[in-house]
Amino acid sequence: MDVLTADFAVLAMLCGVRGSESILREEAGCERPIVYDFSGYYDAVGDSFELAITRYEPSVTAPDTQGELVQSLSWPSPGGPGNAVPATFGVNPSETKAVFTVTLDSYVSTMFEMDLDSGQTRTLPGKLVDRVVWLDDDRFFICAMALGTPDNTGNEGLYLVDGSGSSLEPSFLAGRFDCNGLGIIDDTLLAIAGSPIVGGTDPALVAVPLSVLDEVVAGSRSPLDVYSDESVQRIAREVWALQGFFPGGRWFVSPANAQYTEYRVEPLAVDSGALILGTATPLGVPGLAGFTPLYAGNERLLMLDGAAAYLVDFE
Repeated sequence: MDVLTADFAVLAMLCGVRGSESILREEAGCERPIVYDFSGYYDAVGDSFELAITRYEPSVTAPDTQGELVQSLSWPSPGGPGNAVPATFGVNPSETKAVFTVTLDSYVSTMFEMDLDSGQTRTLPGKLVDRVVWLDDDRFFICAMALGTPDNTGNEGLYLVDGSGSSLEPSFLAGRFDCNGLGIIDDTLLAIAGSPIVGGTDPALVAVPLSVLDEVVAGSRSPLDVYSDESVQRIAREVWALQGFFPGGRWFVSPANAQYTEYRVEPLAVDSGALILGTATPLGVPGLAGFTPLYAGNERLLMLDGAAAYLVDFE
């Protein structure tokens, strides 16, 4: 950990955590993080995908605590090999549902919504279904080249999926960008780290009021063009600087250079309806492989490097 800046102090190390999602719980005024790990790989022998969700409760008093397997799924592949990456995974606030995606080498995707108690799943077909963030216990935002059908061309971008009914209902919200990250800031804005697919302008960190997206879902407003709609705030950034995360919707963590050898954290806030980025702070030089940061509550981060998770205090 000598690669970190002096502003960080290691509190505990948890083994076997790759990390995908952190959920915050309030207990007596203190935030307690719950970490969900998603793993998925293609089994060439079985021509199937082996998927698993594991739950961790990080604690400085029990740093060797092992994760609990919540659900697993063996899914026969309809079209050969592919991948299921953690970036397509998310757990709802009450920890009752999870969503994840399997994408074949043909770019055809299957998005799963899983009941974490029963293991039952519902699916939506799509193409290159990607980043996800839950809005509430039944609805989530997700990015895709297409969702609802792999051939739904022309609707590349952001969707809202409503799972409150008997089936999953996707609504196309905004397009013409490739999504590198999603985050809900202060329960007011949806922040999108996006780069243009065709046309448009330079890549940007985009902020859209949730109230505007509600109007699109209700049909009182057309799907947004993030490069021309006046309700959309755009903060120009280089593409490499958009490979960020929104831990707890409070910080944006991204590479500080195009070589991915340095990272930085920027506080997020909403002022008069606009997204405000605070002063960037370097996180040190973790190496070319980088790490995945998850907000751990109480101004702490979980830094996950693929083999272990470090709980650090951001002083």
